[in-house]
Amino acid sequence: MEHQSALRKFLKTILIPQQKDSKKSFLSGGFMQRRIDEKLLTPELKKSGKIFFTLEGDEFKGFEKIQRNLRQDISTEYLKDRELGDALWYLLCDVYLNKEVYRNSESLKRRIEKFIQQICKPLKDYEVIFGVSNLSIKKYPLQIWDVALNKLTKEDLERMELKIGGKLKELLFKKFIKNAVVIIAMQGNNSGFVVERAREKAEFALKVLQVYFNELIEIHDENLLFDVSDFALIRGKEINKWAWSWKRKRSPFGISIGDSLLASITKANDHFKVISYLNPNFQSRVQRAIYWLGSAIEEEAFDHKMIHLCTALESLLTSRSDKRKGEVIAYRMVILNHLTEGNFPDPFRLMWFYELRSRIVHGSAIGQTTKSDYLNLQDITTRTLFSLITQIKQLNAKDYFDLISQLENEVNLKLVKSYFEGFKGEWPQSILQILNEKLEKFK
Repeated sequence: MEHQSALRKFLKTILIPQQKDSKKSFLSGGFMQRRIDEKLLTPELKKSGKIFFTLEGDEFKGFEKIQRNLRQDISTEYLKDRELGDALWYLLCDVYLNKEVYRNSESLKRRIEKFIQQICKPLKDYEVIFGVSNLSIKKYPLQIWDVALNKLTKEDLERMELKIGGKLKELLFKKFIKNAVVIIAMQGNNSGFVVERAREKAEFALKVLQVYFNELIEIHDENLLFDVSDFALIRGKEINKWAWSWKRKRSPFGISIGDSLLASITKANDHFKVISYLNPNFQSRVQRAIYWLGSAIEEEAFDHKMIHLCTALESLLTSRSDKRKGEVIAYRMVILNHLTEGNFPDPFRLMWFYELRSRIVHGSAIGQTTKSDYLNLQDITTRTLFSLITQIKQLNAKDYFDLISQLENEVNLKLVKSYFEGFKGEWPQSILQILNEKLEKFK
């Protein structure tokens, strides 16, 4: 029902013609153009050459939000990202090309219901088992919240009739026989994603053990370094047949510094010369940002990566006196990138990341950061660091507050204000309020 309501609201914006500023939408990152599906193209459209459809501004952001929400629904996990995107795009183009039909509320409702039925498939029941290293059980089974801890023997594994042999079989048996196992009941319609969600649940159950064992004085952190196995055993309840899967754990690839990387070394050394002339407090700010950027690379969980990158941005672009840090980072990032690269990045994508970070830190979200989110924010943060160092050199600023003062001159503030005035919504208005307060000082 939630998807239907969101889709109805979004598609109504497509049915109502809106004036668009393609240049502003493109510069803000809110732009998407794709070919209309061949099944929807009439001979007239082909002849006229109108075979593409464009989303801009709020329409583009609405499409992204709908797609993200559908992707998080486990009833669509059987679909690949591209398949889900194509299905949503087909619906969008169908509604757009048949406006006269779908301006009727009942027709639109039936079309949305058909779409939901097509992409949301029934869930199946699964059972997933992982080995847990550094944990053994004397009395079993044990229940920890909604998962079970147990033990498997060699005979138990043989009865599963797993299609595995040789050294790989020996390795799998070793992971399960000598350790405790965690058994999890799951639902889904893609066994690969079922295993991954079960792994997250297993890891959380072990965190529960860590927290509750840790209150005992004789227990040390080193006693609690449990690890979920890279092997998993899974069976669908309908089929009642066991299978196995294996996930390669993150491990270093290594790198060899050759000619192609020497330019990066030169850039780092050039930046070091600039940073060396800063006063100690400003040097510390830049070094902390670099530290957090590096720490984000070392972290494995995308939520943790997100937190570290946001901390790096705070080190670069905010001080204790800045109350609304997300808004301040957004408009200062726009100023920096405009001065250095000559364009305006999408500040609202950053604001969304910052809001997600806040939800993670304050406990209302877990596991919602995607790899794409991380890579986008990593790019934003790295570019902001490099732009900041460029402006330090150009403005000959050795103090952080001197740099901010020069960046926030009247000309730059008016320029960035005119940029944000082109957008509607809570975030732009919040940023404009700060900019107006800043501009008051020049009157």
